Amino acid sequence: MATQITSSDCVFYLGVVNVYNQPVLLSNYAADDIFDTENIAPGEFVMGADGYLTGGLTPVPTPMNIVLQADSPAIPVFDNWYLYQRQNKTLTWAFGTVTFPSLGKKFALDKGGLRGYKMIADAKKILQPVRFSIVWQNPQPAATTPASLSTPGGY
Repeated sequence: MATQITSSDCVFYLGVVNVYNQPVLLSNYAADDIFDTENIAPGEFVMGADGYLTGGLTPVPTPMNIVLQADSPAIPVFDNWYLYQRQNKTLTWAFGTVTFPSLGKKFALDKGGLRGYKMIADAKKILQPVRFSIVWQNPQPAATTPASLSTPGGY
């Protein structure tokens, strides 16, 4: 059972086909914002005139936002991903894992597309965090064991 809900121990590995075939550890997240996923609507529902509800499962992508400090060593991962796509005039897909040791949970991420890319950090009193967005095809909970939590990644 989890005894804390800290996010400071989250581990996020991200790979990009033909750019980073071996996943890279993301680090140096923003102070108040690490990453988030948007709510999805996996079902469509309609109610007939007679009051009976029916519905069906509809596969939907899962958007995710990642926020890094302006000096994060992980920013070149997104820069190189963006540049590869521009130079080759094609999309290339990401994959990865996110582990929450404090909760004993791990998620496998597959077929992610770069949806939002911020090329330049905003310059204010100090350089501001940079936000990137990935749309995932089908994130899935992955099996976790104490051994897999101590060696995250799996790719």
